[in-house]
Amino acid sequence: MKAVVCTGTPWGGLEQMGTVLNAAGVQPPMDPVRGNATIDSFHALLMNAGQPENQSVVDQPVHPGKIWGQQALGILQDNLNQQVWGWTNPFSTWLLEFWKSLDLNIYFILVYSSPEEDISRFMQNVVNPSSEVAADLWRSYNTQLLRFYNRNRKRCLLVSRNAGLSDPSSLLKLCSERFDVSLQLDAVALDTQTEKLDPIGFVLSQRLLQGRQDVHTLYNEIQATATLPDGEDYQKQVDEAWPAYRQLSLTITEQQERYATESADQARQLEQQHQELEQCREENKLLLLQLHQVQEELEAIFLESQKKQTDCAARLEEQKQQLEKSRGAIEEYRKRVEQLQRENRALAEAQENSAVGLEEQAEAKSRELEQENELLLLQLHQVQEELEHYFLLYQKSQRHQEEQAASVQQDGRMKLQMSELALRENWYEVAELDEEELRWSGPGARATIMLPIKRDMDQLLVVHYKQVVAQDQLKGIHIEVDGEQVSHAIYDTLSQKYIVVKLTAMEKESTSDTELAIVLPHTVKPSDVVSESPDDRPLGIAVYSLSILPVMPSLRINWPDTSYRRLRLKRRINRIGEGVASFPLAYFDGKAYLQEYPDVAEAVNQGTVPSAFVHYVEHGFYDGHDFMLADTQLPSEGDANDLARIEQQ
Repeated sequence: MKAVVCTGTPWGGLEQMGTVLNAAGVQPPMDPVRGNATIDSFHALLMNAGQPENQSVVDQPVHPGKIWGQQALGILQDNLNQQVWGWTNPFSTWLLEFWKSLDLNIYFILVYSSPEEDISRFMQNVVNPSSEVAADLWRSYNTQLLRFYNRNRKRCLLVSRNAGLSDPSSLLKLCSERFDVSLQLDAVALDTQTEKLDPIGFVLSQRLLQGRQDVHTLYNEIQATATLPDGEDYQKQVDEAWPAYRQLSLTITEQQERYATESADQARQLEQQHQELEQCREENKLLLLQLHQVQEELEAIFLESQKKQTDCAARLEEQKQQLEKSRGAIEEYRKRVEQLQRENRALAEAQENSAVGLEEQAEAKSRELEQENELLLLQLHQVQEELEHYFLLYQKSQRHQEEQAASVQQDGRMKLQMSELALRENWYEVAELDEEELRWSGPGARATIMLPIKRDMDQLLVVHYKQVVAQDQLKGIHIEVDGEQVSHAIYDTLSQKYIVVKLTAMEKESTSDTELAIVLPHTVKPSDVVSESPDDRPLGIAVYSLSILPVMPSLRINWPDTSYRRLRLKRRINRIGEGVASFPLAYFDGKAYLQEYPDVAEAVNQGTVPSAFVHYVEHGFYDGHDFMLADTQLPSEGDANDLARIEQQ
């Protein structure tokens, strides 16, 4: 692998030199791998890291640290498979020592141009150019090129841009001899004409450099030292400057005449527009004067009309007051006449009926008192019947509560309807769904209930719910009992939906109830889930009853290991874990299980499966079947026989 670095001033025609080298067989760098930077981006990073702040002209080489050397080696490793490759970059001028120290197979072509050429191109291509800055840049770049060439002639060529482009064969021959590389001379394109220089710019650059003896001295030294010096005749540029100047002068004169003609036309148009504007102003003044006159006339008419309206309103108000006074006097006279007429009629009637009227009045009063007494007696009988009815209801309720309390004391079972419980917060009124009374929780996510239990023994709490609005509400639900979060299990099947919570016994006041809190992650409006739904209340879970059950023994009781089949069943249940073994299996509802899974019911009828309970223990749990809970009654006789049979095996 050999690398050829072509560098020089940014305005010295490096791109054309790179084209010649690429056409002769010098391959460009390959695309980077393993996260390495490209050669151009690597040069930009090095210059940004090594250039001092607030310094516009670089006059000394950049010496990167070791970390940059490792990145440069990565670029070289990416191109190990290329026999001859290289790049063209003006920033390499300040990194010549850096690249030289990396590998002995890196060679350099140092390209220079005359100061007049470089400064002319600089002044044409740079915004806000400065001749002093251009001269300093040329001196800095070419001083570095000359110094490096004098110290490393075996690995360098100092070449004039014009000479290299006008005679590429000589350039490639020198490269082959000095760098020991094989370049295909016949592959070089013939289109290597040098860029035509502006004669006027060249002469102006000469004028700018008259006081820079250091620049001329450096250029003469480079010409004397160069491997391929510049043989261009620059007097030709001076001779061509005068015709170019005359042509430029004629062009400027023609443009001035054209601009003068256009300016005169624009002046005439502007004068015409000014006259039209003055005419419009006069017309506007006249219209404004007429407008003021019309406005004054309208104001006078308006004031006169307003005065007439005020006078008419005053006269109308006066007539209204007189009319009201007349109406009042007439009404007073009419009332007086009617009063006199009534007095006369009453006096006449009193004289005619003075004797008969007193007797009839006494009889009417007597009948009225009798009717009132009968009504009071009827109301008394109704109140007595209602009291008897409520007393019977009270006795029935008391007996029901006593029977319920006795039942709770005997087996610890209790079923509570939502319509009977003391609710604390976040519950809606009782609603009916599918002929069942229930309550929706909401609008808050935390709904609390007071349970009439004392927690004096271990119990199971079963919350029977109908549905939730969104299924994700069940995923984040948690249960709190007396302010403490407790574990729970959710059973959600087509026929049964309930939440099971184990209540451990604890010491508390004998008269204190138990607070149950159902906490959902969020509430959902049905109208947000189903657009046709008219219900926009924030809803949580629909609960219709709660059951309090005693903790019954599970299948983890001491079984006699007298049967191989019994021992195998015990080991299988022990492997299942808490999902089956620790749940009170006495609450298993075999009928509901067979209704939920018809295939099991068919197997039981055919005799291939002994019972629903045995199928659940041996197969159902592994198949993902749900445990069916019987919360309102003891196990059926068949399920009890199954338990007894398994215990006796």
